[in-house]
Amino acid sequence: MKLKLLIAFALLAGIVSAQTNLVSYEYWFNNDYANVQTVNIAPTQIHVLNTNLDVSALPNNVNLLHIRYKDENGKYGSTLSKLFMKLPVAEIPGTSKLVSYEYWFNNDYAKAQTVAVSPSQTHVLNANLDITALPNHINLLNIRYKDGNGKYGSTLSKLFMKLPVAEIPGTSKLVSYEYWFNNDYANAQTIAVSPSQTHVLDANLDVTALPSHVNLLNIRYKNENGQYSSTLSKLFVKLPAAEVPGTSKLVSYEYWFNNDYANAQTVAVSPSQTHVLDANLDVTALPNNVNLLNIRYKDGNGKYGSTLSKLFMKLPNAEIVDNKLTDYMYWFDDDFENAITVTLPENVKTHHWAELLTLPGNMAGGDHEINIRFKDSLDMWSIPFTKAFVKDYNPRAEFDGVESELCLGTMLEITPDAIIDADSIYWDFGDGTEIKGKTATSLVQHLYASAGTYTVTATMKHTTSGVSNDTTLAITVHPAYGIFKIVTENLETTTISNLLPEVNLSICESELPYSFGSQSLTASGTYTEIFQTVHGCDSTVTLNLTVNSVDVSVTQIDESTLKANAENAAYQWVDCNNDYAPIEGETNQSFTATQNGSYAVVVSQNNCTDMSDCYDITLAEILENTFDNNITVYPNPTDGILIVNLGETVSEFAISITDVSGKLLKQSTYKNTQKFELNLDVKPGFYLLTIQSKNKKAIIRLIKN
Repeated sequence: MKLKLLIAFALLAGIVSAQTNLVSYEYWFNNDYANVQTVNIAPTQIHVLNTNLDVSALPNNVNLLHIRYKDENGKYGSTLSKLFMKLPVAEIPGTSKLVSYEYWFNNDYAKAQTVAVSPSQTHVLNANLDITALPNHINLLNIRYKDGNGKYGSTLSKLFMKLPVAEIPGTSKLVSYEYWFNNDYANAQTIAVSPSQTHVLDANLDVTALPSHVNLLNIRYKNENGQYSSTLSKLFVKLPAAEVPGTSKLVSYEYWFNNDYANAQTVAVSPSQTHVLDANLDVTALPNNVNLLNIRYKDGNGKYGSTLSKLFMKLPNAEIVDNKLTDYMYWFDDDFENAITVTLPENVKTHHWAELLTLPGNMAGGDHEINIRFKDSLDMWSIPFTKAFVKDYNPRAEFDGVESELCLGTMLEITPDAIIDADSIYWDFGDGTEIKGKTATSLVQHLYASAGTYTVTATMKHTTSGVSNDTTLAITVHPAYGIFKIVTENLETTTISNLLPEVNLSICESELPYSFGSQSLTASGTYTEIFQTVHGCDSTVTLNLTVNSVDVSVTQIDESTLKANAENAAYQWVDCNNDYAPIEGETNQSFTATQNGSYAVVVSQNNCTDMSDCYDITLAEILENTFDNNITVYPNPTDGILIVNLGETVSEFAISITDVSGKLLKQSTYKNTQKFELNLDVKPGFYLLTIQSKNKKAIIRLIKN
């Protein structure tokens, strides 16, 4: 079984904190705190409790529900206690619908009438019931509803008067009324009234002769046709001395706890018709639990008012011992997040607050409030005190992020930020251009036509008050080169031209690759590149590049002669093994080595100078030669291919190649040959080349790399 609750709670403590949030609540039934249930909630200052509580284990009788809330500081509010009745069959309201009702008159249930209705949780009964058979007198109408589960609701009974002639409402007027007390119709009083269809009865009736007890007032009206309405009867109590309200004053009150009236305390008050009870009551002797406070007032005639009873929870530590103020906190408007907390120099009972405050920088002009509250030595905050004040208007804004240095062709864009009290801004860009009445939050754009230093003035205005303030910004526009096309926020295109001349450059091929900005150039041509000036401004440069080449190729004529292939050039042969030292007198296109070495040529051509690769010259070591001419072999050392030149054509000869141990590796025969090629396809080392023709012979030592 579940108990459905819908209750709105706010945190109540000995001192109310206006900004403390509720974080949880706990509840228990009767005095069973041992089985208390704790429920966490989202932090809030107000919580509507709408939940089903399990009451299955409770007796079918009157029970007591206790609930209290805890705030984010760990403090509990007062306990709210509510009595409720658990019924044997606890239907959850709203789960079934009404399907019919039955009615009967007086005690005649045997003639009860049943009427079906469309299933609904509520039903407005608007029907004509047949009362023809009823006597012309007071009768009783009984009605009860049945739901879809076949269960009947409580019976509703209403008295009504059936008149002899059923007048149509509105056709006659009231002319008098009569009233009597209890059953004493014999002393009924008749009062005439101005003819009217309605009458408001506002009169003092004489009840002097009535007993000081419960009495019954009976009233009925008569119309101009002499017919009486139904009798309206109301119970009332006549007190022993019927005081006229407002003629007596309260002189004392008495209070007691729980049912202990024997120890009721009486407190005298200054005679008054109203009294605000603001007192500390001694609860020392009460148990630390739910208790009941009962209070009633007595007037100057010795009569007591009704008793007012309130449940409250006495906590184990409810004493305030030598409590003093320790801190105070203040904040403006609803900005509690930025509240300022100040610790007092010493704890005091009272504090006179007088302080010159600095208003928040982001506070707008107009109406505001300052809130202040104090904290005591029990770490409890007081209720905030609020005071209204008016702040003067001070139009202002921030312009953070505005570029103070621009390149020519770059759009100046300004978006005001942190705008306070300014609804429009007038702009002067320092070059004769103005923008008037721009909405304060709007982006503004401006394009300077030339480099220079400018002062931008923003005049911020609060239109209603007429207050304005100026802010200036220094803008430096640095030169940039190129053609710039700028599209403004209004889709207008502006073109600025500021061109650098083209650059013509001739370089030697040996200087390649040539770095041109982000490009690595390897051939002649026209190139463009965007560079940055010393101020970081983009500038477009055009380069007409001419690459001059030098022919540094070399041909080896024979084993000792090298020839540069470049024509119409200057030559200088160098010794690669002597740190590329120039060889004196060797400035011709050809060079013949007289000793083994590594040689190159420096060629100057087309205003460029370059050096060839180094070529190794090894003059063949001829161990024996009986031929008529010198024999040349090159290159020697060789990587495999070498040329042999006999100096003249020989009709027939044979060659053989052996290693140093005499092993024959290769042999061939040639006819009518002067120069031939050999492939020394052997492993690196020393070898002997033997050439023999008839009675002539030559032996040459070869070197394989």
